[in-house]
Amino acid sequence: MTDYFTNREYYELIAEWANEKRLEKVANERRLKIEDELTKRLGDKFRESGVNNFPNGLKITTGLNYSITASFRDISEVYKDVLRGKLEARHFPFKQEWKLENAKVKSAFEESPELYNKYIASLVSVKPKKPSFEVKEIK
Repeated sequence: MTDYFTNREYYELIAEWANEKRLEKVANERRLKIEDELTKRLGDKFRESGVNNFPNGLKITTGLNYSITASFRDISEVYKDVLRGKLEARHFPFKQEWKLENAKVKSAFEESPELYNKYIASLVSVKPKKPSFEVKEIK
């Protein structure tokens, strides 16, 4: 078993990791500034959506982001018009989807394993998360 309080290699790895994370942040900030400067210099030479090729192998992809601004209730009201034939389904730009609620999966498993196995287990997969690292600077 490793004694974390006296293990020099452990502290060296933490210091190396923290330094690399700092360098990554600095590099990312510099890259974003360069991207901003390139965007300013290229001005309005971008297509609204698609791949924009420039000299020296520079490729900039542009596009539009769409987001929902209405409530589920408002969207449901418009969907009723689709069901009534007032709006074609192909023009209705929303899809219904089931979203997994992790807390409910966990509680179903813990509270009723039999029912979980009968109804839920075949519908979900449970895998360990990739570990997330963070080192807080000690001052």
